Amino acid sequence: FTSPLLTADITYYVQSTVNGCTGPRSPALVKVSGMPSITSPTAGEVCSDNAFTYLIASNRPGTTYTWNRSVVTGISNPASSRHTDSIITEVLNNTTVNLVPVIYSIVPTSNGCTGDPFFYTASVKPTPIAPLISNSTPICAGTPINLFTTTIAGAGYKWSGPKGFSSTLQNPIVTNVTTASAGLYKLVVTVNNCTSSPSVKNIAPVIAAPAAASNSPICELTTLRLTAGGLAGATYNWTGPSGFSSASQNPSITAVKNSNAGVYYVTASIAGCTGLTDSVIVTVNIPPTAPFVSSNSPVCSSDNITLKATNVSSNIIYQWSGPSGFSSTDRAPSIAVAKKTNEGAYNLTVSTPGCAITHASSVNVLVNQKPNINSISNNSPRCEGDTLILNSTSLPGASFSWNTLSGYGASIQNPRLNNITKADEQTYRVVAFLNGCMSDTAITKVSVVKSSVANAGNNSIVCANNATVTLSGMITGEDTQAGIWRSDGKGAFLPDNTSLFARYIPDQNDTLKRKVTLTLQTTNNKVCPVSSSNIAVNITPAPKANAGPDYFVCANDSLINLQGDIIHAGGGGWSFSGSGSFQQTGSSLFKTYTPSRSDIQKGAVSFYLVSTGNGDCLAVRDTVKYTIQPIPYVNAGNDLIIFEKETVRLTPFVKGEGLQFLWFPSSNLSSDTVRNPILTGKSNQEYTVRVTGTGSCSVEDKIFILVLEPFIIPNIFTPNGDGVYDVWSIPQLANYPGALVEVFTRTGQKIFSTVGYSRPWDGSFKGKPLPVATYYYMIKPNFKNLLFSGSVTIVR
Repeated sequence: FTSPLLTADITYYVQSTVNGCTGPRSPALVKVSGMPSITSPTAGEVCSDNAFTYLIASNRPGTTYTWNRSVVTGISNPASSRHTDSIITEVLNNTTVNLVPVIYSIVPTSNGCTGDPFFYTASVKPTPIAPLISNSTPICAGTPINLFTTTIAGAGYKWSGPKGFSSTLQNPIVTNVTTASAGLYKLVVTVNNCTSSPSVKNIAPVIAAPAAASNSPICELTTLRLTAGGLAGATYNWTGPSGFSSASQNPSITAVKNSNAGVYYVTASIAGCTGLTDSVIVTVNIPPTAPFVSSNSPVCSSDNITLKATNVSSNIIYQWSGPSGFSSTDRAPSIAVAKKTNEGAYNLTVSTPGCAITHASSVNVLVNQKPNINSISNNSPRCEGDTLILNSTSLPGASFSWNTLSGYGASIQNPRLNNITKADEQTYRVVAFLNGCMSDTAITKVSVVKSSVANAGNNSIVCANNATVTLSGMITGEDTQAGIWRSDGKGAFLPDNTSLFARYIPDQNDTLKRKVTLTLQTTNNKVCPVSSSNIAVNITPAPKANAGPDYFVCANDSLINLQGDIIHAGGGGWSFSGSGSFQQTGSSLFKTYTPSRSDIQKGAVSFYLVSTGNGDCLAVRDTVKYTIQPIPYVNAGNDLIIFEKETVRLTPFVKGEGLQFLWFPSSNLSSDTVRNPILTGKSNQEYTVRVTGTGSCSVEDKIFILVLEPFIIPNIFTPNGDGVYDVWSIPQLANYPGALVEVFTRTGQKIFSTVGYSRPWDGSFKGKPLPVATYYYMIKPNFKNLLFSGSVTIVR
């Protein structure tokens, strides 16, 4: 079967049939792969001798490629084939001056299937020919270098050279030529983006300096010889001191003098260019004169030995020799620390470079041994006021000199200083003199101890209830800073009696004595005497406060009177636990306190009397407690209105325990000592009930009894102004508060109305007298729903 369009695997089955009978199917798997293919790539250009790389992007994973290239005319590379990668890198060499196309045949293969070949063309451009380089001549220092090359059509130029030189001109100029301008100058050209091989020219632009030399240093009247290094084809020019000049390469000067000394210069010229200059320094020396030598002899051991040469000329070479292998080339050498072995003759030989004449001289040096003080001491530490003794080693025949920085001086071997002070605590120095030599300075440090002085402090006064004495002892000086306290009493020192800032607690005997003496004494003294100091402590009586005995008051008793007593103090002050207030201000011991509602509810107030003006004593306090007894509660009830001779039981509302009752006045009551007496109404009366409870605390309340008498209603009155029955008078009606009185005409018109009858009706209506007639009234006394009605006649 052919199946060019299939791209997937196919399974085929085959069956055989014999005599009408069909056998089983047999499968056959055919794996079908797609043909690889790719679009031919675009041709590219590459320079000859430059590598190019081409990458193929496959249309099917796993595709391999076979590259083939035949021999191409103008390309020096042999045929190339069997490259099997998707990338090819190759350098093609174009041997012509034209563009040469190179065609690659590329065959893709995938899963054993070979696709159609495709082609890639690489156009190989020729490489430009390396250019020719030339330059201007001659080249001298300070002149320019002109660089030249041939003209190439379409070319770009790139020059490089020493000192960072670069240029893109065809024929550039190098200015400011120096020796650093010498070296390789390179040029490459670029045509159609292809670069030539570099052309190189080595240019030496300047003439080197000839090496100048001489036979210096030389002696006067000898011959000076100058030499210059040879340069091919060069001429020379020498100049020097005293107008010297010469065109010889190696000139000379006979019988030289000091005026011929100095710097000589030589310059070489080649082909008209003057090169660099070299120089040489010439020294012309004078033969030495005989020296005079001296020293600082005699010297003491450990001092410097100084040698010195005088009466000598310049440019002298010194050579000293002496004892113990001494040698020096200094004019004035020295030996830093002289020893006895340095004693002897010191010889000096002088010479001048270039001169054969020498001179010699010598000097003797004597070294005396310095005295040595082996030891120095003193008898310190000493206390101020003692005697200080200074001791030094005995040296027979020696004298001594003692001194300090403060100006002390003595010239004996072992001086003594009496009645010393702290100012004598110094470093003492001594030197010894023997045979004109002074010893090294010996030192000894003296310690002078300032006497320690105990100071117990100031006398103090303490109180019996604040008897702790705070001690502030001081020990000044240096001998010791330790001390101990002692007492002529029986008290105790805290934390102990060795603390300068201890506390002293008097005991009962000290308090009774009213006085104790404390002594501070120094301890651990080293070189100075013990010092002591006393203070007196006076003990005053303690204050006392008496606030009085505890007391009971009733809750309705609004005042609490306090009486305090203070002794052994300047005064006292009250404070309290409650929230009430004192009626008086200031610090009076007699005060009146008004309890607050909160105090009464709490049932007690404590008062504290504290002493003031205590001096050194602690304040004392005494407390008095006032218990506030609760009072009964009584409400006698609302005022009552009853009729005359009516009886009523009084029912006050009371609360409390152990209550007793008392009514007053007792008139018209069934009993005046019971809670609910029976009252018979006879006359108006205010009654007071007093209720007494626990602690004899009592309260009172009042009730008013209004006794009403029957009122008489007149049925006639004469409002004629004669002063007799001019108003409708109902006297008893005034005892009925809120009584309503209304008067009507026969037709029912209301002509008078009032609540309460404090102002009787005068028989008028709207300010005008009413005519003689009978009118009708209605009276509501506002008591027990009573209602009275009838008629009243006005008569004129």
